[in-house]
Amino acid sequence: MEVHSPKIIEQIPRDDWEKTPASVKKMVELMAQRIETLEKQAIELVEAQQQLVEKVNKTSKKSSSPPSSDPPGFSHK
Repeated sequence: MEVHSPKIIEQIPRDDWEKTPASVKKMVELMAQRIETLEKQAIELVEAQQQLVEKVNKTSKKSSSPPSSDPPGFSHK
């Protein structure tokens, strides 16, 4: 299985990277990949959270939706 080298590894000077033991290189590559994955997931979660907040804050007073679409417990005073 070939390991994809994340962009962050490109920031390491070539001489330093070449002197790095293979086991350390593999660990750095795996951690960099994990960071990339977590960053993508964080972006997706923030987007989903924003959509949910917008949905929760949408009431019949703030949109063209009928009052029956308001969340439970919403007061029409």
